[in-house]
Order: sequence, then structure tokens, then C-alpha cells
Amino acid sequence: FVRGFLVMLIPMLITIVVILIHHAILGFKFDKVQKAMSGLYYNHVDYSTVISMFFPLLIVAWPLTRGKGIIVRTILLGIILIFMAGIGFSYARAAVIGVIFAIVIGLAMRMRLVNFIMPSFYAVIILLLVYMVPNNKYIDFRPDYNKTFMHKNFTDHLIATFRGKDMSSMERLYRWVAAIRMSNDRPITGYGPRTFYYYYKPYAVTSFQTYVSRNKEKSTTHNYFLYMLVEQGWPAMILYAILIYVIFAKAQRIYHSFKDRFYRMCTIGLAMVIAVGFINNFFSELIETHKVAALFFIPLSLLVLLDKKAKEEKEQEAA
Repeated sequence: FVRGFLVMLIPMLITIVVILIHHAILGFKFDKVQKAMSGLYYNHVDYSTVISMFFPLLIVAWPLTRGKGIIVRTILLGIILIFMAGIGFSYARAAVIGVIFAIVIGLAMRMRLVNFIMPSFYAVIILLLVYMVPNNKYIDFRPDYNKTFMHKNFTDHLIATFRGKDMSSMERLYRWVAAIRMSNDRPITGYGPRTFYYYYKPYAVTSFQTYVSRNKEKSTTHNYFLYMLVEQGWPAMILYAILIYVIFAKAQRIYHSFKDRFYRMCTIGLAMVIAVGFINNFFSELIETHKVAALFFIPLSLLVLLDKKAKEEKEQEAA
């Protein structure tokens, strides 16, 4: 676990430092963040997702370095601050929300409350749909085409998000509405892999269009639940929803099965990694990208190993 942590940390840390230096040269400007990637990541969303998903492992590493000496703890603190700067200057809202959600998951696991988190999350989404869909209530939230654009300042970007005048947020709504309407025609099988772009525009509501609705980059739903719904139908979306719930429930059980503090911290750290990924994935379909996919599937496989380890520990105690 420690070797794997270092193998991923060192190159990731180097990329953050390089990107921060490039971004500093550009004045840390919000509209220059894509240019600062310097080819190391596809865009600032991939970058922010990767470093924010790894960040919880640094949080759990901090208490594990207690007693390791002032030098080790100082180095780790410096790394944590660099990661925080990387997340902050990536200007990605989902990454920040993801870290907050991960902390909530970590605390809930320790208090044996994590089984209530995902059902509550899903309940809120269902209630929102129940409010929006009947009588086409969602139409009231359509953007003003001439007043919805990409801002050059991050503060303005955040303010516009809450006012419903941020282009990226409104474009998501445009595609989410189209995806939900598409699912009515093929609810069980979906339209197949990588097909959203080729089918969604006739289902879109024109009043939700923005300046980027031409979608030259051929991007998709920007929500993994809807991505599953459109491509593979209701069964796939429901399975993904169940999977996320099972991951956290299983992680909580593993965490409380261990007496070994190191493995307990590893378990909670891995669950928090997946929690950050879940939030980022709620606003994109990032499991389809190799860097993010690795940080989703590796923690899953390690939780399987930890489950086995916890069972072995119990068998040894019984013996």
C-alpha cells in the first residue's frame, strides 16, 4: 500500500508543480487554465478530478505519519498544500465539492452512518425530478441565450452559476433534458456505446441552447447516470447506482472489521477516493478516461483485498 501510494504520488506531484508554474506565468488567470495543462492532461476537468481523487489519501496519510519525525511530516504537509493549490487553481467546482463530499463519507463511515448517505442523495434527485418534470416545470429554468456565456473571472463564473447564467452549467441542463427525453424511446437497451452525440439533438429543447450547443468536440451527457441511461438503458443506470451504494456500505463494514489502524485508514482513504470520483462523475462521464478510470478501479480492487485481509484477521483471532 505504501509503495503504491508513492508510485502514484511522485509523478502526480511533479505534474502539479509543472502546471502551477505554467499557470503562474500566465498570472493564474481563469481563462488560461486550459493552456496551463501543457499537454499533461486533456483538460482542466481531468486534471482537477485526478488530483482531487488522490487528495484523500494525503489526508489519511497525515495521522499515519505521527511519530515518523518532523522532516517526514513537514514534507507531507508541503505536499498537501501543493495539492490544495492545484485543486484551487484548477478552477473546477466539482473537484472542491467532491473533496467536501469525501470528508462527509469519511466521517459517516466512522460513525456507522454511511448507509444513509447514498439513499438520501438519490431521494433528493428523485424529488427534484418529481418537481421539475410534471407540467414541464423545468422550462422555467431555461437560460437567456444572450446573457449566458463563459466568464473570464472565476468569481464571476461562480456567481453566474447560482444565477443560472453560466454557460457550462446551462449547457449541461440542455443535454440532461435531451438525455432524459431520449430514454423514453429506448429505456431498456439504450442507444449503444458512444452514440449520444449522434442522436440527442432532435430530443433537445431549443430554449435551453447556449453558444456551445453546436458541440464541435462531440462531448456527451456530462452526467454518468444519464450516460448509462442513454447508452445502456435503465438496467445499467440502476446497477451503477447500486454499485456506488454497495461500495460505501462494504467499505464501512471492512473499516469496522479491522483492528489494525493502518488498514482502517487505508480503507477509509480508498472509500473517500471513490467518493470524490463519484461527485466529479456526476457532472461528467470521467470513468471513460484512462487517468480517472484507474483511480476508480484500483481503489475498488484494493477494497476487495482489504475485505479478504479483514476476514483473515478475524480467522487468526478465532484460532
